[in-house]
Amino acid sequence: MDPEINIPLRVNFDYYAPTEFKDSFGARSHNINSSLSVLHSNVRSIQGNFDKFQQMLFDLDHPFDIIGISESWINHENTNVVNIDLPNFHFISQPTEQRAGGVGFYIKDSFTFHVRNDINKCTDECEMLWVEISNDKQKNLICGIIYRHPNSNAEIFLNHLTPILEKINSEGKFCLILGDFNFNLLNYENHSHTEEFLNTLNSNFFEPHITKPTRITDHTSTLIDNIFFNSIDFDCSCGNIIYNISDHLPNILIINDFCSSNKKETIYKIDFTKFDKDSLIDNFKSINWIETFQNCHNVDDMFKSFFDISSEIINTHIPLKKVLRKEAKFLENPWITKDLQTSIQMKCKLYKKY
Repeated sequence: MDPEINIPLRVNFDYYAPTEFKDSFGARSHNINSSLSVLHSNVRSIQGNFDKFQQMLFDLDHPFDIIGISESWINHENTNVVNIDLPNFHFISQPTEQRAGGVGFYIKDSFTFHVRNDINKCTDECEMLWVEISNDKQKNLICGIIYRHPNSNAEIFLNHLTPILEKINSEGKFCLILGDFNFNLLNYENHSHTEEFLNTLNSNFFEPHITKPTRITDHTSTLIDNIFFNSIDFDCSCGNIIYNISDHLPNILIINDFCSSNKKETIYKIDFTKFDKDSLIDNFKSINWIETFQNCHNVDDMFKSFFDISSEIINTHIPLKKVLRKEAKFLENPWITKDLQTSIQMKCKLYKKY
């Protein structure tokens, strides 16, 4: 069995050959206009591998909305690269100070967006490029593409990332984070900085949607590329594309009904705040079941009568309560109690201190 990390509920993950992806999510898909489609690819030189990259998009036959590029190999000395334009997309880039690295976004030209220069980064450890996309049917969407250089100082990188995530979380907007982070999430239990990276994301309500290896060699398989999303309000399809552009598999995330104006599903939980066990039992004891069932003609009628009466009593004593988005996040992971969340945050602060 392939190694993997826990996957969020309401998410379907798979590996896809191009033909399999096209059959499932190609341009003729019935819900394509209401979904938001995201692709991330480590290309190891967008100019050198642009023909392969274009061919992959042609083979997938899917109108992606946002395409993130890591290891673009665009640096401050060669920013005027040519012949990397995609029809119907705007391209924006965060060059690297080093020979390798660099990130960029292809964003569909029908989207209105602006670059978030207040949180962009270009350091010896990483490149980060952030944009905010306006959305008249949902909250605005912030998108980040990140490349962390291998063997760079993980603590400094996390010190850059943490306040950015906290700022995004405070703004209450949807957010996607794509990239090659060079933290192997399959090893998070045995590597302190990987654990801190994942805990920092989780404490700001981000879930990883790529859960199986993205870089596979004859001797190793690591999960270092990912797409994180900070909402559980949508059903998602995600996975890795089996395609030879670089030694990393491209990653996809399709968020269903994100572009729909339909009201999102409301999540409820049972409210025990005013529950009185003795009062509930007394209500049931007071029911004259013989009288209740005397006009029932069959077992189905009896069950319906029993169910309706029982439901009314239960709903009176322990009603359903609408759940806020942040509360729903913890219902998806019920083992994350408030005490545990506090412990995670304290642990992250200790990592920064030492």
